[in-house]
Amino acid sequence: MNIIEYRDFQALPSSVIEAFSYPAQPNFFISIQWFEVLYKSVLLADGEPLILVASGEGDKPLAMLCCFEPKQQKMISSMTTFYTNEFSLCETGGEAAVYMASLVEHLRSRQPSPALIDFRVLAAGFIDGCNLESVISRAGFVTERFSQYENWYLCCSGLSFEDYYASRSSRLRNTIKRKENKLRRQHQVDISIVLDEG
Repeated sequence: MNIIEYRDFQALPSSVIEAFSYPAQPNFFISIQWFEVLYKSVLLADGEPLILVASGEGDKPLAMLCCFEPKQQKMISSMTTFYTNEFSLCETGGEAAVYMASLVEHLRSRQPSPALIDFRVLAAGFIDGCNLESVISRAGFVTERFSQYENWYLCCSGLSFEDYYASRSSRLRNTIKRKENKLRRQHQVDISIVLDEG
């Protein structure tokens, strides 16, 4: 297993950027573009990027994007904030579970060794799919799960606005109608739902 560590988005080779950019990485929220925007707009003051790119013999590469506090370097965290929909590995069809042990071992072997690895807003299935808890425990860390509020979003690709709106609760639709009526009574407004990009 070959793991290369990058400390800056600009240092990433074009092959890595291509592999983990949207749409090659089909989930925009775990694409290189998303993590770079998130880091530069929100996380820049909190730490430095730590981008691990792993590849095996003939396997497709996989990346894990983290941050670390540069002065003490004792904490490594997922590159996430409250605005993150989910955190997972950037992958292009590789086996995440196969790579996870090597990635965690790489984090553990850094000097100075981190005292804390803090992954937040983990994607559904990520913990079990990568055997994350047992991998972290085997590397010598104590694991602890905690509940965290999620950012709610709805994947509505291919769904028309009418179908989307009809699937919302009647309570929500009534609230929107009430607020629209109130807005129209108090102000001169024109509300349009644009369905055509042209």
